Amino acid sequence: MAWTERGVGLFACATAMVVLAAIAVVLRFISRGYVLRRLGWTDCCIVITLLFSIANTVGVAMHITHGLGRHRTTITRDEVEGYRFWMYINIIIGGTSLLLTKISILLLFLDVFVINRARKVTYFFLTLVICYGIYLLTSNILFCIPISSFWELAASKDRCLSADAKYYADAVVNIALDFSIFCIPIPVVRAMTLPWRQKLWLYFVFTLGFFVCLVSCIRLHFLWYVNNSPDKPFEGTHMAYWSTIEMNVAIILACIPTLKPLMIKICPWVLNSIAAPNSSSQIPTLHCGRGSLGGVSPEPRNVGGVDPEMRMV
Repeated sequence: MAWTERGVGLFACATAMVVLAAIAVVLRFISRGYVLRRLGWTDCCIVITLLFSIANTVGVAMHITHGLGRHRTTITRDEVEGYRFWMYINIIIGGTSLLLTKISILLLFLDVFVINRARKVTYFFLTLVICYGIYLLTSNILFCIPISSFWELAASKDRCLSADAKYYADAVVNIALDFSIFCIPIPVVRAMTLPWRQKLWLYFVFTLGFFVCLVSCIRLHFLWYVNNSPDKPFEGTHMAYWSTIEMNVAIILACIPTLKPLMIKICPWVLNSIAAPNSSSQIPTLHCGRGSLGGVSPEPRNVGGVDPEMRMV
């Protein structure tokens, strides 16, 4: 079936976002792999997340083909089942992608922090995210018993979860986890002995993640809007737009803190301009202190005025 204007716009947005996310991941690998020559599990995790984002773009295309962006009255019975099938697939892909991004960020924090309290908090949230991820993946896959009841119109829905209760709760928990995770570096940066401009720069880099929380809140609004719409296939493009944006913005923002070594190598004068006037200090380079896939950390060094209890990426 031919795509509507809404469908074309949605696919263009999904494609553009996944390209930007891919560029961010490539730059991350250049920064950590080529400049620092130190890759780790956090980088492996972000690559898997990107693959899920690419899969989501394919899923969006299939969803559009089966009716997303069209009025309900123009969709045949067979197309409705295809529409619901690809909605099911995209829900699983989207939820998994966001979880993997959280795990990648937390693994990056473990690669950065040497302060015991910060590491314990990070481990706590890593455990929490993994436990929540097991629930989310299981409940998304087994939303209905049998699974095909999710998309088959003739199947009984008696053994399906409540869509409204589950998806609203999942969205709220996702926002709460994001907000909590992005708060973790703030006390660490506050404790660092740096000129205020350098500290402000680090605050800016680490708190960019709160933008993901904003996007998640917008997606939650459109979840409510679409659920209360009498024409869900047509209005569902709003939800699909923001789900795609959220997924890829999370990947991009997870990569930004790792780009410092590459920026210093390419244009050090830009970063040095952030240092206080008449100060001989340079913007501190964030060095990974742990092995690429684990291992024992060397003693942290005081680099460019950075607190010895802070390693940088």
